[in-house]
Amino acid sequence: MQSDDDTWMVDPRTFPRSTPDIDVSPYPALTAMGTSDDGRELMLNLEEIGHLSITGTPTATANVLRAMAVELAVSPLADSLHLNVVGYCSDLADAVNTGRITHSDNTDEVLTRLARHLERDADILDENDIESIAHARSVYETSELTAPEIVLISDPLTAEQTEILAAIAQNAPRIAFAAVTTQNSNTRSDWTLDVADDGTATLVRPGIASAQLTVTTLDETSYDSIVSLYATTTHDPSPAAEPQAADFGDFGWEGARLDFDITTENLITSADPAAFTVVRNDDNVFEENNSETVGDTETETTASEPDVPTTPHIWIRVLGEPTLTPLTPGSTDRENSRSLTEIAALLAFSDDGVPATELTAKMWPHDVELVNTASTEAEAKTAKVRLRSRRNQAVTRLRSWMGDTDTGDAALIKSGDKTGRTPLRLHPSVTTDWDYWNHLVDAHPATTTTERLQAALTLVTGQPFTSDDPTAYRWADHTKQEMISAITDVAEELAGRYIRGEQVTQDLDAAGKAAQTGLTVDSAHEGCWRAAIIATHFSGDVETTQTLIDTLKSELDELQVDAHPETNELLRQLDTTTDYRIGAAS
Repeated sequence: MQSDDDTWMVDPRTFPRSTPDIDVSPYPALTAMGTSDDGRELMLNLEEIGHLSITGTPTATANVLRAMAVELAVSPLADSLHLNVVGYCSDLADAVNTGRITHSDNTDEVLTRLARHLERDADILDENDIESIAHARSVYETSELTAPEIVLISDPLTAEQTEILAAIAQNAPRIAFAAVTTQNSNTRSDWTLDVADDGTATLVRPGIASAQLTVTTLDETSYDSIVSLYATTTHDPSPAAEPQAADFGDFGWEGARLDFDITTENLITSADPAAFTVVRNDDNVFEENNSETVGDTETETTASEPDVPTTPHIWIRVLGEPTLTPLTPGSTDRENSRSLTEIAALLAFSDDGVPATELTAKMWPHDVELVNTASTEAEAKTAKVRLRSRRNQAVTRLRSWMGDTDTGDAALIKSGDKTGRTPLRLHPSVTTDWDYWNHLVDAHPATTTTERLQAALTLVTGQPFTSDDPTAYRWADHTKQEMISAITDVAEELAGRYIRGEQVTQDLDAAGKAAQTGLTVDSAHEGCWRAAIIATHFSGDVETTQTLIDTLKSELDELQVDAHPETNELLRQLDTTTDYRIGAAS
């Protein structure tokens, strides 16, 4: 390598013949600042500088900060950089949608959060004998500890904020961090960019002669044009369709079921809806329930029932279409939000964490197949590097999106393991709707209070792990079946209580809704079909009852299975009335 005080160059023939398979960008915070007097482009490695302050008129400094924000937001070098824009460019994150930008108007909150995160990163690197961030990038295959946090602040710093920045800088160069702020009496930075309104600037550097340059700027009009362009290219032009509630006859899933049956104790023995007489298995006699006795039963039963547990913040919902709702969300990547949500769900349902190789195999099986079927070693190596890069970027984006827990810890834990073998884990406080379900229904549904059953069933918005991508959530098939069985058990038990008026006031509409929830997750669950038919029959809705009967028989015919004895008995009793056509589906 040849160098002088201002330039350096390397003869490419001196490069080693092979390089390690490291796909972490070596200079993710390298940004173009402008051109020198002789026309050469000037780039600054913000990480190496640590803190750059900008002086000039409010217009001049704002134009420079806008240009830097856009540059860092879209730079191909910044593969895993996290950009914190404070006090300006509020629409940039949504327009660019790279998942690397977070906007805030609260400087104190941002700096406090970064100080906490970076102190933790410094401790991890210290424990692993990592001397600098450059050293870390040569060791780690992932960027969980090397993705730089860059903060651009438009408002003048207070004395307290300056102290926080100084404390962060004490960990340099072991951590990946840089700040760009405006200059005022509180600012303490060795590097200063003095900008004139015409874009000419002087870069003051410690121990080196100042550099004259024409700095890159963006005025408000140009910035708005860029944001508009990115918004047009990144947003889905079609409006999102509102989810439609399924009716009794519109179910697309056919699979195994585990009935907690409404058995012959609940079968109809009268065609008079007002009487609502049912057969009881326990004494094999007729028992009539009316509103007065139901009211008394409810009062006596609920007086001793425990309260429903307080609903925690539910990070991950899977009892329907999966969603991720961080407590303090960071930057969001709309384009990849579905796959990131699936990764979060996979981690949430893995008690021992998920090793990187397992994550790759479950999330990107097609890409793994490309590696395994490559025709040459070079082709396999390229595919492997591409796959590893895809996984690493996804994990970095997910960690950024999930943000912190209520204790200030990262929701997606950083391990610092140089071997890359430590499984990925979520913080223990990251909860799912299934966690809360099991907290509510912590015993057999028959021995669980009605309030808990109601609260559990309200968590269900559709079939677990619903996705229009047939390749998504394949790893969750077994868990999905367990959930379906549990949901239909609760739906049937709750519907039965509403029908019988046990522990609750008799409510046939509520019974029908509970049964419908069960049928939404398992359209072949006969216990829920029976509950729905009984509820609509006693409501006097002959048309809906007939539709339910026909749909049930069609479901059984399609599955080519015989009806349960309880179902046959129910249909036999209904057939004794003149209201329904039972012999064959209409």
